[in-house]
Amino acid sequence: MYGVSPDLLDLQKDVPNRAAFASAVLNPAVAGTAEQGPDQAIPAGFCLIVKANPANTGDVWVGESKAQAESHLFTLQPGPFVSLCVANATAIWIDVAVNAEGVEMIVEV
Repeated sequence: MYGVSPDLLDLQKDVPNRAAFASAVLNPAVAGTAEQGPDQAIPAGFCLIVKANPANTGDVWVGESKAQAESHLFTLQPGPFVSLCVANATAIWIDVAVNAEGVEMIVEV
């Protein structure tokens, strides 16, 4: 189980739920070449959930730049997720160990 910061919980209790979700799949075509997340605005007080596809056979790397993702500093094995509080999903870059594997993303909009 992943922990959630008490500060984040305090912030979220004052933010009303949104009426809809936006979701996307990002599967970089070539392992070792990071791809940028889609152009999806994320409302203030909300976070983008990025989950490594459970069917992946290799790791996924997440970064805030192409170079950082390709440096393999933050690893997601198949299945786990990370919650990233960014203004737009374009702030996320994904690299993969296996061609065409990747992540699923979801956020309230």
